[in-house]
Amino acid sequence: MRARSGVRKAPEERRGLANAPPAPDARKGPTTGPFRGAHEARACPFCQVSVAVFRCDSYHGRHRRQRAKRGVPVGDKAKEAVRLYAKGCTCAQSVLVPFADELGLDEDAALKLAEGYGGGFAATQEMCGAMVSATAIVSHRYSTGVPGDLEGRAVVFGKVCAALGEFEQKYHGVTCFDVLKGERPVPFKCAEKVKDAALIVEKMQKESDAATA
Repeated sequence: MRARSGVRKAPEERRGLANAPPAPDARKGPTTGPFRGAHEARACPFCQVSVAVFRCDSYHGRHRRQRAKRGVPVGDKAKEAVRLYAKGCTCAQSVLVPFADELGLDEDAALKLAEGYGGGFAATQEMCGAMVSATAIVSHRYSTGVPGDLEGRAVVFGKVCAALGEFEQKYHGVTCFDVLKGERPVPFKCAEKVKDAALIVEKMQKESDAATA
């Protein structure tokens, strides 16, 4: 029987890996590039795209639970959205118009711009019109407007995912078809959805303002 050496090699040395670079920590995300250290290496539960989770706060449940515990009263713009919807505006118009001044639009322009989004894009029951307008407002608020600004885009995508996630949690979908559970969109049926879409935007803005104050 051959005598064993007195020095026991480590497993890495036996496999020839002693000088190999350390494996990246999957929990910390990439170590180089514009998104280094900014995301968890797993798919976003909403969009199922791994890279989209870099700053997606929406599905990190602790943030949602903390917001739910604090509670936020219905804001003025959410109330205005419900009032506009009761007057006959589409879901998309009702959410966009109260925020028109922030977008640099007058009320007439906002009404014209958003009308076609009603009923999930011209009553085709695709993406919920209220959340289309909410997405536009959130994007305008947080975008730098600089082409190729990937860091800025990451922030916008995260905020939009947060808004969509909160809406989806309550209504089990973000398309008109899913939100209405397969029923056809009819006037005055979505006041609660309109209020919630506007309120999500208001809460997000208030939280951001408080964080930067």
